Amino acid sequence: MVARASICVLLIETPGGGAVQALRDLPATDLRVFNTEQSPEFLQELLSAQPAASVVVLDANDAALASARRIYASSPGLHFVFLARGNLVGFQRRLSASFLVAAKWSVLDATADDFPAELHDCIEAAARQQRHRAALSQVNRQIDMQRAEQAKAARHLVIARRFLASIVEHSADSIITLSAEHTVIGWNAACERLWNCPAADAMGKPFEAFITRLAAERFSEAARRVAESGVAVRVELDLPVGSPPPTVEATLAPVRDENGIISAFALVARDITARKYSELNLRNQKSALEGIVRGWPLAKILTSITHWVEESVRRPCIASVMLLDADGRRLNFGAGQRIQETWRRLIDGMAIGPAAGSCGTAVFRKERVIVEDVATDPLWNGYRDEALRHGLRSCWSTPILASSGKVLGTFAIYYPQAGASPTPDEIDVVDVVAQTAAIAIERKITEDELTASRAALEAHAKDLEARVAERTATLQDALSELEAFSYSVSHDLRAPLRAMEAYARMLKEDYGADMPDEARRYTERIMANAAKMERLMQDVLAFSRVSRVGITPAPIDLDALMDTVIEQNPDLLFARERILIAAPLGNVVGHEPSMVQCFSNLLQNALKFVPAERTPQIRVYSETREERVRVTVCDNGIGIALEHQARIFGIFERAGPSTIGGTGIGLAIVKRAVERMGGATGVDSQPGKGACFWIELPLPGSAEGPTGGPGDA
Repeated sequence: MVARASICVLLIETPGGGAVQALRDLPATDLRVFNTEQSPEFLQELLSAQPAASVVVLDANDAALASARRIYASSPGLHFVFLARGNLVGFQRRLSASFLVAAKWSVLDATADDFPAELHDCIEAAARQQRHRAALSQVNRQIDMQRAEQAKAARHLVIARRFLASIVEHSADSIITLSAEHTVIGWNAACERLWNCPAADAMGKPFEAFITRLAAERFSEAARRVAESGVAVRVELDLPVGSPPPTVEATLAPVRDENGIISAFALVARDITARKYSELNLRNQKSALEGIVRGWPLAKILTSITHWVEESVRRPCIASVMLLDADGRRLNFGAGQRIQETWRRLIDGMAIGPAAGSCGTAVFRKERVIVEDVATDPLWNGYRDEALRHGLRSCWSTPILASSGKVLGTFAIYYPQAGASPTPDEIDVVDVVAQTAAIAIERKITEDELTASRAALEAHAKDLEARVAERTATLQDALSELEAFSYSVSHDLRAPLRAMEAYARMLKEDYGADMPDEARRYTERIMANAAKMERLMQDVLAFSRVSRVGITPAPIDLDALMDTVIEQNPDLLFARERILIAAPLGNVVGHEPSMVQCFSNLLQNALKFVPAERTPQIRVYSETREERVRVTVCDNGIGIALEHQARIFGIFERAGPSTIGGTGIGLAIVKRAVERMGGATGVDSQPGKGACFWIELPLPGSAEGPTGGPGDA
């Protein structure tokens, strides 16, 4: 028996019907009830509910028939069960003649004793048939879907095969299908172009017939490895067609049958002749450039370049280089390892001109000259017989130009057959070669010029050394004379001054009381001028000493130096409390005796050039400026006008009133000493507002230092 849970029954109640109670006594799990007095919309809701009804039970009367008509119109697949009370045959005839003639229906006698069991069986049978029909319909739908998918897959397979065939046919790579015995069974359009062989002529032939013998050996080894490992293998193959013969990079892959057995091979080949050609040229150019960088002899570099061209042209040829001589009129042999010695001697030193073979004419015209037949071209009139005797039938030459456009020589290629003109690839190679040769030749010319310049410079240096030695000797003589003069000034000239001063003092002391006033004034003037002359000679000697004394620079502590200057000078020591030093002043590089002289002069000037009614005040401080230290000495004196500030550092120059003592040499000594120590000096001042004299000297460890001068250590 079918489980009740799978049966759904729709009960149609009619006024006065008797099926309701009997049906409701059935243990059905899903019973839907519709009263004919209800609206048709409610019946439609019952029919559309899930799960759908399997059996419709009605009374055998007109009202039930009307409901059945509506149900059959929307759901013709249901089974109708009519419950009659007598006259079953008559009602069956009525149904057969009604609209339900094509429907599935049954008529049961509701008054029979076995009515409940028969009703159960009828409902179960109807539900079972409906489920079978539903299952069969589902199977049919699945079969239809599978057929549709298969048809769709078949269409896609056809499209994919056509797409693959189109790719193979129109691929830029050569695609070949080979049998297990390496026989050609597939040959696309790219193969026809590469081998210049139609597919009809290639089919059925062994693939080894389309490659060179050495390439066939490599191919057989690659096929063996693919068959053993089942993995694709790459191999380079040379073809016996074309000029130059091409090289292809091939990928050989296995093709398996439905059992997974390798039954064929797929070969995809790509022409790599241009790539191999470029790699060869790059390798040769790199070798030539490395030779230039490493300083190879020019002949070796040019020989490697000719070998480069002969290897790149890939057809019988001879390459050579000719170099233009210094006067620009003749060509000399430069390189060419395959040039015969007799031909080399003939062309070495050949004159350039409008009809001087390919090379001489190329230099004359400054452009490429191509001669396809030496035997007939008028450019070769002067060399024709010898060229033909040496087997040279064609020749073309390219001028080698410097970066400035100047012709340096030519690069020539000879062919043993007539009518041989350069291909575009050969022209490209020779253009690159000519540029490389130009680099090597220009470098050689530059090296020769540098060698000549170096020799001339060495000769000039020797001449300068001789002149310097001569002038140094002269300078030493002058210094010796200057030292002798200084000694004379120090001793011979100062002695009379001391005598004059001594006699004037004795006159004043011995006859002072009896001397007239005017005579006493004259005597005092003699003494003052003698003392002034003494100071002047001392300053001149000091300036001379600063100019010629040897300087050995060393680090100097400015604070300690300032203490030494004050302690050695009585005037400064007496005014010590009026000298304010902003310590620490820091360290500099200089010559200590010279710096003592400089700061002594600056401090004495700061005390000296102050009005009588003003108490001198001096301030000393320092500041760092990049790699230098500036030490400044400021006073509150009379100041210096701007127009006098530049000249006061000259010898015998003064800016103060004549009533203030001084020789006009002190600041000149400061300037000269500071400059010899690698420093600088200057002044900032305004009249009546004092002056600030400064000195700048290098810091210890800086890149600056003393400039030195004659007599320096």
